[in-house]
Amino acid sequence: MAATFGVASLAFVEVTPAQLRGQVVAIYLLFANLLGLMLGPTAVGVFTDSGVPLLAPVGHALALVMVLAGLPGLWWLWRALKQRRVLQAALIAAGLVAAAPSAPVTLEIHEAWLRPSPPGVPVGAGYLTIVNRGAVSDELLKVATPRASMVQVHETRLEQGVMRMRELERLAIAPQSRVVLAPNGTHLMLMGLTEPLRVGETVPITLRFARGGERTVLFEVREPR
Repeated sequence: MAATFGVASLAFVEVTPAQLRGQVVAIYLLFANLLGLMLGPTAVGVFTDSGVPLLAPVGHALALVMVLAGLPGLWWLWRALKQRRVLQAALIAAGLVAAAPSAPVTLEIHEAWLRPSPPGVPVGAGYLTIVNRGAVSDELLKVATPRASMVQVHETRLEQGVMRMRELERLAIAPQSRVVLAPNGTHLMLMGLTEPLRVGETVPITLRFARGGERTVLFEVREPR
């Protein structure tokens, strides 16, 4: 029973923009505790004490509570999915969004390399060029490598005379375009390196795209050219 709280919180985090995740999870936990933990056990006790012989066993009362709680949940889920389909159809009809394409995205990865890291430094930087030769856009969702505990896409920009770096949740790749990850700009940040990045070696890094699937690319460790 307790495992559902973690799974539900993770689901909300996956589908909610980063700036709203705290509020959404807080609202979920508020309702789960107020309605679920307060009304659920109370309802079981009310049913077992109602005098109805069929509901006297705790298991029967608990089953009825689960049905009564589950049916509205299924109705809300059906309504949300229906509204999503209607909204998507309306946006497509109005020309505000494009219909889902049948043709696959054609992505190419070029010039993938890593900057060598000094001993004792747990972070490294990676660069590459992503070319989208297809007719639909794609997004880079996640990056992973066995050589680091975490890989993030970071954007570096000059703000009020100061270079600032921030994480990008998603990296958009427009159709018929190229996205260049280079020094002093957007780049991959490898954090928690298992060992230093040494010149001459190659490091496998897996890129997961929204449409293009997963691509494992060998990054060459070298000095900037």
